[in-house]
Amino acid sequence: MTKDSFDDFIAEFDLYSFDGLIKVTLIDGTSHEAVWITGLPPLGKAIDGRFEGLSDEFNVFYLINTKTFAVWEFKQIDNMVCLQQNYLV
Repeated sequence: MTKDSFDDFIAEFDLYSFDGLIKVTLIDGTSHEAVWITGLPPLGKAIDGRFEGLSDEFNVFYLINTKTFAVWEFKQIDNMVCLQQNYLV
């Protein structure tokens, strides 16, 4: 998935309130019921050189079935389907 297609999906289903149940299918074939929490802002390099920095390509999801958080890059996501808007309301 590209950043643009991800952004289009979020806009189409108005998932900005971070409460929609979605099915995320990854490139590796696994699927997860999740709530998209947020995108990570770009993180710069550490002054000591131990951390190389991150682009804004990462997103945080809460996985409903395993009660854990996951961080995936856009390129790791194959497809997303909105199962229910306002799931957490």
